[in-house]
Amino acid sequence: MSLMMSGAALNAHVLTVGGPQYPATFAGLTAALAAAASGDAVFILPGTAVPASLTETLNVPYGVSLLGGGPIASTIVMPAGTPAGATIIFRGNNYVEGIGFYHRDSTQ
Repeated sequence: MSLMMSGAALNAHVLTVGGPQYPATFAGLTAALAAAASGDAVFILPGTAVPASLTETLNVPYGVSLLGGGPIASTIVMPAGTPAGATIIFRGNNYVEGIGFYHRDSTQ
């Protein structure tokens, strides 16, 4: 996708994250975010849960949008046993829509 802003072309990409039921650019969220640059959008495909094994901080880069198909359809699940210090950091100028954030405790 190419966007025009103030007469200059701005190249933005949509990086998709999904499971085997959808063809996607990336199988996991961590890899998609590592490849994303300001102006890009990371889209978690509907019907896919993204099991974020957060043993380290998950960084959403500056200017990257995080999108999904709705808070139930597109989720980021922090599995049971995720360390207390594991976090998701939004670096600024981020837009988030249609994503559910859940923590799965050991009783579920």
